[in-house]
Amino acid sequence: MSKPSRFFAIYGLVSALGIAVFIALLQFGSKTFPSATLALPESGVPHSLLPRLLFALTIILVVTKSCAYLMKRFHQPPVIGEVLGGIALGPTIFGALFPEVQAFIFPKLLNPSIDALAQVGIILFMFIVGLEFDTRKLKNKVASSIIISHASIFVPLLLGLGMSFYIYPRFASPNLPFPLFALFVGVSISVTAFPVLARIIKDLGIQNSPMAVVTMGCAAVDDVSAWCLLALITCVAGKDLSLAWQMVAMTFAFAALMIVIVRPIAAKLCDHVEQHGFKVETFTAIIFMLLLAALATEAIGIHALFGAFFLGVLIPTESAFARKLTMRLETLTTTLFLPLFFVYSGLKTDLSLLAHGEGLSLAALITGVAIIGKVGASGLSAYCTGIDKRDSLALGLLMNTRGLVELVVLNLGLELGLLTPLLFSAFIVMTLVTTLMTTPLFILVTKKRPWLEAEKN
Repeated sequence: MSKPSRFFAIYGLVSALGIAVFIALLQFGSKTFPSATLALPESGVPHSLLPRLLFALTIILVVTKSCAYLMKRFHQPPVIGEVLGGIALGPTIFGALFPEVQAFIFPKLLNPSIDALAQVGIILFMFIVGLEFDTRKLKNKVASSIIISHASIFVPLLLGLGMSFYIYPRFASPNLPFPLFALFVGVSISVTAFPVLARIIKDLGIQNSPMAVVTMGCAAVDDVSAWCLLALITCVAGKDLSLAWQMVAMTFAFAALMIVIVRPIAAKLCDHVEQHGFKVETFTAIIFMLLLAALATEAIGIHALFGAFFLGVLIPTESAFARKLTMRLETLTTTLFLPLFFVYSGLKTDLSLLAHGEGLSLAALITGVAIIGKVGASGLSAYCTGIDKRDSLALGLLMNTRGLVELVVLNLGLELGLLTPLLFSAFIVMTLVTTLMTTPLFILVTKKRPWLEAEKN
């Protein structure tokens, strides 16, 4: 017998003997220690949710990216397609046509997992936005940004309060105090979706133009103010007004701490990368700082995304450190994590409620007031600060963007009982319309003189 044949013969004999011993031990053990049959869960959901979660993530990516591709074909930013894809996967379309299939793909037990992943995605995305936010271009625009942002908050807020006199007796819950309802409606009207606006500006390729930087600055101040007002509403709903003022004080303390302590640390990390290259230890340190900043603002009550954005802003945009961080985080974040929030909100949205009674007229009223208040206030205040008419109108159209932040606000209102399902759906329509109209109207207004050209000149 040749050497290879002898080897395989010995290998087969040893393997067969090992398998026989293995089976004999299992049988001997089962007779020695008899036990009852393992009872599986009766919920109809596998003991491990991981396979179901992976399957749901696959469906989410296919649907949202397909919708994003279609929107891109119609000259809309891909993020709009992701928002519509999230709505389509909810009870409005998919749940209405195939309720059993939708319940199988998105069981309620998956909601916490999807929500957690979505929040992580938002935090990472806002950190990337902060990395690309060049504060040097705001040095001569601080006064304009503050004036525009505050006008774009308070004018829609007042219009929302006025509109509440019509909505409250017809559509609000009878046990809800009018001041609380009116304040929430005003805040919902005055919100600008900072993350979605950042994504639209990035998709349009104008993120480095001076006017885009001004717009982002306005939106940042706008949303911080809106979160403070929202926290005030939450505290009033809980009948603890003192907590709202504590939150405002802690927000200023957090900002001071980041500027005085964290900013020098970020500068040292940038110098270290310039001298020694980008290493795993450096990446670990910045992720640790990112998590702490997000945790701090979440504990304060103004949402974790603002802590992430603030940390990103403190890292110099032109540094090699910022460029390498963006390269490592951007693709995975925008491809996998960010669409999850749109789907999570879409699963709780049922637009079919608007087909009954005064639903459509209610949605039209809310949408009209939101557009007039936001575009009018932002555009007029920008013009008053010395920006020309065309750029003022373009800025107003961008500030009219809702989406991510609006969805967070509306979901909170639904959980607190400030919105009925009908009102929630009407505000969702307003969110979709104002976001969808942003890009085509902006392109129309700036067609003859794009913002990017202004940056080159």
